[in-house]
Amino acid sequence: MTEERFLELVDEALSEIPEQFVSYMENVEVTVEQYPSLELLRDMGLPSTHTLYGIYRGVPFKKRGKSWSPLFPDQIIIFQKPIEYACGGHEGRIREQIRKTVLHEVGHFFGFSERKLRELGY
Repeated sequence: MTEERFLELVDEALSEIPEQFVSYMENVEVTVEQYPSLELLRDMGLPSTHTLYGIYRGVPFKKRGKSWSPLFPDQIIIFQKPIEYACGGHEGRIREQIRKTVLHEVGHFFGFSERKLRELGY
């Protein structure tokens, strides 16, 4: 899959987020990278063979105080190649995994734990 098509699918998934939630995400940057770096996996305590589809970096919304002012935007990174490989290159499965991954990472932005997101199917 081309990077352009993958980005279109990420944008499609982002467009599914209800407006009442999107309005809180004005300082969140969503990017796509080919793979997570070995340094990132190591920093997360994960083996180099671990499959990572995405990551949220920032201060979760529910942990921010009234006077909170960001220095940098929060970031959601979606990793293209692990998703493609896991989905066997099938665009329909890739689309669904991107959707789940984007919503999972947006859930982290709003303060949901890994456990709660898994319970919700993300």
